[in-house]
Amino acid sequence: MSAILRDLRYALRALRARPGFTLAAILTLALGIGANSAIFSFVEALLLRPLPYRAPESLVWIADFIPGFNAEMTSGADYLDWQEQSRLLSQVGAFDRLSFTLQGREQPERLQGTRVSPDLLPMLGIKPAKGRGFRPEEAKLHGSPAAIVSARLWERLFGVSAVPSGQLLRLDGQAYPVVGVLPRHFVFPGSPDIDLLVPLQLNTAVEHGRQQLSILSVVGRLRPGATLEQARKELQAISDRAAAAAQAAPALSPGGPALAPGPRRGSGMQFRTLGGPGGPGARRMSLDSQVRMVGLHEELVGKVRPALLLLAGAVGLVLLIACVNVAHLLLARAAARRREIAVRAALGASQRQIVRHLLIESVLLGLAGGASGLLIALWGARLLAALTPPDLAGSLLPQIGVGVNGPVLLFTFVLSLATSLLFGLVPALSAARVDLREPLQATAASGLGRGRGFLVAGEVALASVLLVGAGLLLRSFARIQSINPGFRPERVLTLAIDLSPSGGYDSPAAQAAFFSELAQRVEALPGVKSTAFGDSLPLSRVSRIFRGLRIENRPPRDPREQPEVMLSAVSPGYFRTLGTTLLRGRAFDARDASAAAPVAIVNRTLAHSFWGDEDPIDKRLSIGGQPWVTVVGMAADVHREGLTAAPKAELYRPFLQSPDPYGFLAVRTAGDPALLTAAARREVRSLNAELPVFDVSTLEDRLAATVAARRFGLLLLSTFAVLSLGLAALGLAGVIAYAVTERTREIGIRMALGARRGDVLSMVLSQGLVMAAAGVAVGLPVAFGLSRLLGSALYGIAPSDPITYLAIPLVLLTVALVAAYLPARRATRVDPVVALRQE
Repeated sequence: MSAILRDLRYALRALRARPGFTLAAILTLALGIGANSAIFSFVEALLLRPLPYRAPESLVWIADFIPGFNAEMTSGADYLDWQEQSRLLSQVGAFDRLSFTLQGREQPERLQGTRVSPDLLPMLGIKPAKGRGFRPEEAKLHGSPAAIVSARLWERLFGVSAVPSGQLLRLDGQAYPVVGVLPRHFVFPGSPDIDLLVPLQLNTAVEHGRQQLSILSVVGRLRPGATLEQARKELQAISDRAAAAAQAAPALSPGGPALAPGPRRGSGMQFRTLGGPGGPGARRMSLDSQVRMVGLHEELVGKVRPALLLLAGAVGLVLLIACVNVAHLLLARAAARRREIAVRAALGASQRQIVRHLLIESVLLGLAGGASGLLIALWGARLLAALTPPDLAGSLLPQIGVGVNGPVLLFTFVLSLATSLLFGLVPALSAARVDLREPLQATAASGLGRGRGFLVAGEVALASVLLVGAGLLLRSFARIQSINPGFRPERVLTLAIDLSPSGGYDSPAAQAAFFSELAQRVEALPGVKSTAFGDSLPLSRVSRIFRGLRIENRPPRDPREQPEVMLSAVSPGYFRTLGTTLLRGRAFDARDASAAAPVAIVNRTLAHSFWGDEDPIDKRLSIGGQPWVTVVGMAADVHREGLTAAPKAELYRPFLQSPDPYGFLAVRTAGDPALLTAAARREVRSLNAELPVFDVSTLEDRLAATVAARRFGLLLLSTFAVLSLGLAALGLAGVIAYAVTERTREIGIRMALGARRGDVLSMVLSQGLVMAAAGVAVGLPVAFGLSRLLGSALYGIAPSDPITYLAIPLVLLTVALVAAYLPARRATRVDPVVALRQE
């Protein structure tokens, strides 16, 4: 220990004596370690940290996957059957999401809520911080209303010191007593922004009869000893028996087997079969369902695992390059200390003692780099958390938080020690091999050194892997940005209004009159060019999807063999306001009133799917056995679900003929659309002060949100790639500079014998280019193999994209040329007389 302490004191003095070298090494390591610690904070929070529930390892997510509809739709009937009949699940809970309008305050407010079964919170091990949970009688049909609110909403509405007893919330015109307050850091499965919970009240008789399909999310808990596959098979058998019994029962009405959403409230949906309750659609859907069961943790964060692991691998390569750079510095310093080390060896120091001394210096550098890296990690984790899109972060990120905690500190410490050995061991072993026959020689012309050349080539190879990945993502993102969305998003303000919580809008005529009046008022505002309204908009994540479209004079087709059709009710001026091209026929106008003959506009995909190359104008179709509708126009396809999602078949109906209490207003403006938000809100309040305006956004922001996750991944990988390129360039420049210093006498002799400055310049530059070319030759095949990991993140290009694999070597060689130029230029300024006097 005394020897180690003596070496430690000497290492500290040696590092202080060379502040330039010490600072360069610490900063290089801080960048690599800090970036790794920042990414690890995400990996720890989302992938390694257990869910904040009781015994989270036994919690499972259960869903019904319907192949015919390519969707997961777990019915209330299946939930009840599983809850009553399962022997391998100890508990089964359900919930669905919906929105409420908070009334009775100065301004109506839209709240995000969830209907939950009474046993869901106890199953998760969650107890209200104040008050109580739901009672079984509150979950019965027509049971008394009750609400459990989030701590955030409770403090904002009632204050920290208030108690739940006696507090009421007026939601959608109904009074809800507040019976409990959720813990401050409560994490609801899959819903990061829940404001309140209410009891899930199901009509068990209707659900068991498959007369209406309530779409729920279901969570269960495995009994000890039960496996996922065993429980899944059990639930599948339960569902199959129930579906077979429903299939054998007589249909209550003869409607066609189409599926469409019923009343919508925010993100919550209820589905009904067109053609009457209990129609064949419900039975067929249940019969074809496949039970899907995964761990709850996998369901919540499984989608982000590949992206996080990819980023962790990328930042790991950056750290390797940083280690190689520090190894360069240590090798150069060891060469400068050959005389000192030779004296130590001559005085009796063993190789083991010399290696220990040099490794202690490396460990000090590693720990100092790790400590500095923690500051970068702390700042970087906060920045990443703020920039991470919700789709990439997973639903847990907003609640659990990401930062430098115990596991991240331990990771950083271990990483610092590991990197110390990684960059310090080879230089220490190399320096310890002294030749005592020339122990006190002042200098030795060793040239570039094959080992340092290999290290530089390795740096370039690692940088090329990251650059290829970033190049592929950049090319893919550019391809996405070039897609025509089917509408013009610039200068369009969108906002949503739900009339259902307020009285007086129960009739279709009242709903149509409200939106028509609102559109006229807003269109009269200064700076507004046009307005339109509808029950959904592109990128609004609210839509009605159905199958079972029937074409006149053609035999009906099985809905499962038809494409999904999106049904939208829109106002006159909708296509003009959104900038969607009308390819044939006419747009809706005043002729298409509620009492007029039913008409529709189809998009190109729907027309091609059902009529091929025929002109769809004046053709007639029917939705689930409803009256025939005449096609009066064909519109261009619209990417409603994002640029990378293929356009679906879409059917537009006049809003006046198919009104809905839930609607969107679109406003095309001459200037900045955000400036009209306050004015649009005032017009809504002037019509009805009880109606909240929510989901306010510009169409450009909605479009940008669809590629936010891709943009974020591109930003991070590009940042790491540029950082690796910069570190590789510094490493190359440092090695060339060291080589020039070592070969000063040789260069002086060459110039004394008549070599021109251009000859010396080309000689030194060729060394840098040879090392860079060797690195590219190794790195490109590795990048080609690893690029397959980016397959799902790429759009429109292949992992073997030739443009990327041609551009990246040119970039690398150009940067290598620039990095080698400065030390090469210095070599051309060597004075032969001074160089020959060195020895």
